[in-house]
Amino acid sequence: MKFAIGDKVRFMNENMEGIVSAIIDSYTVGVTVDHDFEIPVLLNELIKVSFDAHSNQAETSPPVIQKVAENGYDENMYASFVQKDEQQMELYFINHTQNRISVNYYTEKGTLVISKFFQLIEAFEYKSIDTLAIAELTNWPEFHFQILVKPGQTQVIPIIKSLQIPASRFFKHLHATPLLKKQGYLFLINESLNESDIRKLNERSPVNELTSEKSDRIKTPLEIIDLHIDKIHANYTQLTKQETLQIQLNYFEKNIDNAIATGMRKIVFIHGVGNLKLKNEMVKMLKQNKNIASLADAPTSQFGYGATEVFFSES
Repeated sequence: MKFAIGDKVRFMNENMEGIVSAIIDSYTVGVTVDHDFEIPVLLNELIKVSFDAHSNQAETSPPVIQKVAENGYDENMYASFVQKDEQQMELYFINHTQNRISVNYYTEKGTLVISKFFQLIEAFEYKSIDTLAIAELTNWPEFHFQILVKPGQTQVIPIIKSLQIPASRFFKHLHATPLLKKQGYLFLINESLNESDIRKLNERSPVNELTSEKSDRIKTPLEIIDLHIDKIHANYTQLTKQETLQIQLNYFEKNIDNAIATGMRKIVFIHGVGNLKLKNEMVKMLKQNKNIASLADAPTSQFGYGATEVFFSES
């Protein structure tokens, strides 16, 4: 039997089900089980579950955990990929806030950028913004969203979100979709917004931004900085690997600048071991900075093997 990415399957010899999230070779597929782990499975060990059975069973999947603002509403925006049939996913943008918003949605793959949707969406409304082939899931482009809250006002700061999710992570996001009343693979586009948040966004101006940045630059950092993404970004589970690395490097560079500006003699960065990508990029940046006297692995007795100590020049 042939399988495609997105197929719901049942194991023949075990009481377990999953979703095909990768085609490994002509004999093996990757199956995501428990909406989390991808495991290789031989084709002859699987049975395909029909789309109708999958849809009916999805009604019992857990509802999305919604953040509730002070006014009692879930003030969030979502992208939801809803299975249209066995071949297609339909992408919806859900405006589950009390504000009219302007949404610019486009995709990017390599050098090809395609504008897909640019419209106003009223409060507590949703729009279908794209249709995608399930079989092409592993080759889907990166999805970009630019949102203006209350777009008729001036000096509104846009909300910017990008999504590029591996198949094994994509299938763990099955939840009830607000407003649609359907199951979908749901992704949060923004943090919870309330009227106070929106007021702050609208009050921000270029002058305020420059003042804020200057103030941040001269703030003395802590002597030990943890660069693990869950320590520096509230919504880290929604980030791609590239976004995670860039946020970590930006935070690292900001603290290096602040440490130099405030006359610190040394600082320790905890980066973990991992694949060493973060550490290698840090070292590359430090070697180009004339204010760095030296760097070394931090004492393993205190930090283990995943920390770097940076010493600054006296002058």
